Formats: sequence, structure tokens, C-alpha cells
Amino acid sequence: MAQYIGVLLRSLLLLSILDVSRSEPVEVTFDGCKPRFTYGIMYDCCPTSKKPIRDFKPVFNSSRPIRIRRALQCLDEEELAEYKRKLEKAYTILNALPDDDPRSLNNQAILHCANAVVHFWNWDNDGMVIEGRSKGCTKAGNTFPSIYADPSSPLYHQYRSWRSRVPSLPVDFSLTSNQSYFPTEFDPQLPDDVVLARNSEIMAFWFNGDSSIRTFYGRPYRAGDAMAIDSALAYSSGGSFELLVHGSVHFWTHGDMAQLGLGAYDPVFFAHHGNVERLWELWMRQGPNRVPQDPDFLDSEFLFHDENADTVRVRVGDVLDTRVLGFDYEELNDASWNLENFATTF
Repeated sequence: MAQYIGVLLRSLLLLSILDVSRSEPVEVTFDGCKPRFTYGIMYDCCPTSKKPIRDFKPVFNSSRPIRIRRALQCLDEEELAEYKRKLEKAYTILNALPDDDPRSLNNQAILHCANAVVHFWNWDNDGMVIEGRSKGCTKAGNTFPSIYADPSSPLYHQYRSWRSRVPSLPVDFSLTSNQSYFPTEFDPQLPDDVVLARNSEIMAFWFNGDSSIRTFYGRPYRAGDAMAIDSALAYSSGGSFELLVHGSVHFWTHGDMAQLGLGAYDPVFFAHHGNVERLWELWMRQGPNRVPQDPDFLDSEFLFHDENADTVRVRVGDVLDTRVLGFDYEELNDASWNLENFATTF
């Protein structure tokens, strides 16, 4: 459940009541939680559960095999059908739970948390194959995943953009929030080859060029800072990953995915963030000094509801290594944007 920790900071902090006189790690509690405005929209992100909070402690079990998260497009027909069946069953159960159950879809969406091994939407993989350089699964994953596009499925979400209904349309990493609102079938669409080339440049710049913690993560985020009180300011102060590829996929999908407090109501949210977490993990593995050592970062807290409806407090420093948590990611092709395959020097 802890895989969404870093990139979901801004929404989870809507739960916090902060003392602006101090500068410390962000602590999240249920005490005094109340609805609040973000970008002029009122969001009620207060959980229904008031159970005692227990602390999460990662326990690495070397005798258990590491679970591998797969890219959706790399599953074969039988694997994809089985995964869709299980995911549909899970969403049917979540939708049926009452709102006073912490495990309900509404409460999971509020906390931006899913307690499952979620395969991911590999939107950065355009399928380009370079002999001697490509590795892992080379199937393109940069179009909308078909299992979320079936109107008869609980994985379908009616408020998405028309883009999600065009099977061959590639995601556009240059899309901004202003371009995403009220999209119609008549919106101008650049040729696919232009979009793909620009996507590769954006990915190459972000992944290979942003080696500093400040550029990648954005401004420090602490209790007592203005950003910890104003979630709109927090988003605008985000780093390159938050504002470029991560945000653009939200805006490209549109609907609830483009709204700060509603994104997790769309089932594709978790497939998107599965890939966000994978790329974050890959970026951290590229070299030393890519994980902040600031105690205010490592000791920041988040609250989740687990499968037993218990409230669990998770500390950032406990979940930065996915392998300690028992999972890793499938090896995938990055030939179109990996620096060693890319001609531009940043």
C-alpha cells in the first residue's frame, strides 16, 4: 500500500492540521479535519474512520520471492483477461462497501491509496526498438489501456476525455492543465510522429538531465511552510517529474483525473501511478545522492486504511526501497529516451 507515498503528498496533506509556527516533518492526523478549498473547489478529504493509528514497519522476508509488477501491454491475452477479472471483482467489492467502511472506494480515493499489487500503464514506452540497446518488453504502452475502456466494466469512468476512446492515440507529455479542460473531439491534435518525438525529448530531459534533488523533487515541503497549508501552491512548487510527465498524463486523461481531489475515483489512476512509482524508482537507481537525507523528508507521515480497515501511519523513510517492501518492476524498453540511446546532450 505504501507505493504511492512520494508523488501523492499534496493530496494527503489535505488531511492535516498544521502548526504554522514550526518547521518540521509533515505530520498527518484526523484531529480537526474539515473540508477546504483548492483551486476554488471545495474538497472534503476527511476520512470516516477514527480508529487508533498504528505504525507501519517494513519487514523484509528474504525467503519470499520478490513480486514483479508488469506493464499492462506486456501481459499476454490470458494474463490480461485474468488480471482484468480480478481488478473488476475488486472494484465491484469496493463500490459495494458503505461509505462508513474505511475500505470503501470513496475512502480509498480520499486517501489516494490502493492495497494491491497493481500492474501499471507503461505510458513512456513508445515501442521504439534499437538493435543492441532495447531490453525487456518492447511492446508500446503509450496509448490508453484497453481494460479501462470497456463501458460495461467497473474499470470504466465516464468523465474521461475523448482521447481515452481512441485506441491508437499516443499520450502527449506536453499537455497542460489549460489545454485539458473541456476537451472535445474537435480539439487540434498534432501528428503522432510529432507527439512521439516531443515525448522522447521530454522524457530524456527529465530522466537524464534532472540529476539534482531540488530540480526533481521541487521545493522542500515542511510543516509550517505556506505550501503545507495551500495545496495549490504545493503543486505549483513541484519538481520536474511532478509537473511534466506525471501531470500531463492526468491532464491528457482529463475528467476526475485532472482534478486534485478527485483523481483516485478513476480506476486508471492507480495504473498511472504504478508507472510514476516505477520511473521514480529507476531515477533513484541512476546514481548516488538522489534520495533526500533531510529528516523532515524522511520523517514525514501519511495515513492509510489497510485491508483490515485499520488506520496505518507510514513514514517516508520506511518505503523508499521497493525491494524491501517485497516487489520490483518488470524490465522494459526505454530506447527512445534513455540517455545512452539519445543524441542530445543536456
